[in-house]
Amino acid sequence: MPDIFLSYNRQDQPIALRFRDALAAEGFDVWWDVGLRSGDAYDEVTEKALRDALAVVVLWSERSVASRWVRAEATLADRGGTIMPVMIEPCQRPIMFELIQTPDLSLWRGNVADPAWLDFVADVRRKVYGDAGEPTPVQIARGASFSLPSKPSIAVLPFVDLDPMHQSEHLADGIVEEISTALSRFQTLFVIAGASSLGYRDSKKEPEQICRELGVRYLLQGSIRTAGNRIRVTTKLIDGIAGEQVWADKFDDELDHIFDLQDRVAHEVAGMIDSSIDTIELKRASDRPTITPTATALYWRANALFRRWDPPSLNEAIALTDQVLAMEPDNGWAASLAGFCHATLFQNGWAPDPMATRARAMACYELAMRVAGDDVRVLGYAGATLGCIGGDPETVERLIARTIELNPGSASTLFWGGWNDIVAGRFERGLERFETSLRLNPRSIVRPFTIGGMGLCIFFLGRYDESNIILKETVQQVPMYPAALAALAAGQALADRPEAAETAARWRACGASLGALAALRDPAARQRLADGLARAESLSATAN
Repeated sequence: MPDIFLSYNRQDQPIALRFRDALAAEGFDVWWDVGLRSGDAYDEVTEKALRDALAVVVLWSERSVASRWVRAEATLADRGGTIMPVMIEPCQRPIMFELIQTPDLSLWRGNVADPAWLDFVADVRRKVYGDAGEPTPVQIARGASFSLPSKPSIAVLPFVDLDPMHQSEHLADGIVEEISTALSRFQTLFVIAGASSLGYRDSKKEPEQICRELGVRYLLQGSIRTAGNRIRVTTKLIDGIAGEQVWADKFDDELDHIFDLQDRVAHEVAGMIDSSIDTIELKRASDRPTITPTATALYWRANALFRRWDPPSLNEAIALTDQVLAMEPDNGWAASLAGFCHATLFQNGWAPDPMATRARAMACYELAMRVAGDDVRVLGYAGATLGCIGGDPETVERLIARTIELNPGSASTLFWGGWNDIVAGRFERGLERFETSLRLNPRSIVRPFTIGGMGLCIFFLGRYDESNIILKETVQQVPMYPAALAALAAGQALADRPEAAETAARWRACGASLGALAALRDPAARQRLADGLARAESLSATAN
């Protein structure tokens, strides 16, 4: 089902292409017919797209006004309440459409920062997504973009490593993520997670396009250069919508003081964006680990590796965190990351000796909590670790709640909060947390698991048509994802979908594990899943 059907006269195709590209860049699924129209009736495919579209954008020109095809499409859209007309040149519209408000974009040449264009896109969003102006869960899962938040919004792009040997890239990535984290503590800012912004490394896209894709106004760009124990961070703040540089500065310090430097950069940027921000709002993590430059590089290399989410990368990340802990035995960040990597191996059945791996995860968890038990990053990994190895649910609840309390603007803490809500049976709140997490980190490496969490919440809320779409998207990206396959098979069966038998067979081929769903504490949710799986298995047996 397309979001938008584009109705135009073939002679206006260059202008229609401009609209198609700009609307697609906003995240809309745009259908348009680039072939010849022939015969006395609509082509079957064209008519279906027209009737299915959530909005029909009609491009009025002298040529389209005279076209019986465009008039017919506009008439059908008007009857269906989906019409979104726009003037692409001065002309006299058909009389029946004169009373419909029609924006004049006859002077628009593709500038997505044009106020007239922004107003038009806002109207289209409301037509497609409803009065809230934001996408539905299904549209989020399919990658729909978001409108600009009401408060100042920013993404920190990858910093360029200016060292000749480019050996500081992981340090640069760590600085990006930490500046993003520091900025997120300002309640007056909307901050895209650093991990999502890292996807733009070496990108040739213009700031304007990146801002559209991430749904933010401001971009922070920068570079780092190290010399011995000294580091220089150069930054500039860009207003991507207006296409203007707001501010630029450079910061020099010793590598031993890297965290102080990161906080100074975050404070300066936040102050430039919104002068009302009070310096008190920037919480300084006083119990951050004292970390040497070498340990810093090793930690961030491990942090990058584990996100690949496969056994070799997780084991390599563990080896790197072991090196950090050998240098700094009380490094809470490294201990918590190591614990989570061990717990992931255990939960996914990737550990040759599961119980020994579980014991190592628990030992790392205990060390991290002992040396840095109120650090936001440590709390997030610690809660995830305990949840993965089947630890005490009440303790997991407390850890996640404390993490969100310390940093309510963190995509990762909301992500883990969402999974904890699924286990506890709080599906409405879990869905809200997953959606917010994805909004804050739309290009996250764990995106499939975020939309998977959304799909599971919607399944347990009984909205099978929606959950089936989202979970199908999830297993397309992660084919061997037992929890998603189980819920997809159950949802398809409960919706009387014939493909439930095939999905059930895929689930059995994965070992018929429930994954995270094995820990469900809500009896009604467990019964819903069991009933759906039983029905899917019955369909599968009948098919065979």
